[in-house]
Amino acid sequence: MKLNIIEQAAAKMRDKIMEALNDESSTAYFYIDTPAGWIDIETDKDDNIAVIAGHNNGNEGLCPRLCEAIADALPTWKEVREEWAQECKSYRTDGLDPAFRDWNDYWHYIGLR
Repeated sequence: MKLNIIEQAAAKMRDKIMEALNDESSTAYFYIDTPAGWIDIETDKDDNIAVIAGHNNGNEGLCPRLCEAIADALPTWKEVREEWAQECKSYRTDGLDPAFRDWNDYWHYIGLR
């Protein structure tokens, strides 16, 4: 099933926020190319959102309802951060990384011994 533009934007923003969290960035941005123009979407960790729609004929921001619908559908950083934390938790291990024989091997690897 093909997602509509609003669903696509929400899914893409979830992915971009996940990337931002992994990169320790405070903003997430992406661009959607549409048959009639383009849409720029940006958000930050405080959930400030900017959605700008442009048309191939040069008119910008003439789609306030579309922009509002997209902004309303976007996930919040808090929602995505909770999901991200759960994913990170599943990757964490207690103690030494299994790639090392012992702590001395680890300390030597990182150059502290």
